[in-house]
Amino acid sequence: MIEALRAGTTLALLAVGVLASAGCGDDPNDAIGAAAVTPAPMHLELDDFTLTPNVIDVAAGTDIPLSNAGANQHDLVVEGTDVTSHLIEPGAAGTLASSTLPPGTYVIYCSITGHREAGMEGTLTIT
Repeated sequence: MIEALRAGTTLALLAVGVLASAGCGDDPNDAIGAAAVTPAPMHLELDDFTLTPNVIDVAAGTDIPLSNAGANQHDLVVEGTDVTSHLIEPGAAGTLASSTLPPGTYVIYCSITGHREAGMEGTLTIT
């Protein structure tokens, strides 16, 4: 009998612990009990000849910091718009002023001859 009570108490405590770790109950804005998460700032790395990451999701009004980890100059262009970064030297940083774009999905690429064809292309989604 005592063992049954201990087992029941242990299960009850485990259930409370699982619910507490899931964040259930205290936050009225938390419909499913998941802890609030602040997304890390988006950063895009230009390399020879890749974009990392090559699929990007950002909130409207957000500019994207860029860094050139490659040995060549790179830029970043949003296809079908006038949004482009300046030419970024190896080891340097820049910004893509995507905050001016309306929500939607865009193709982004490096406009240096041959770089897009070599793989420097991606997708930018603004929500």
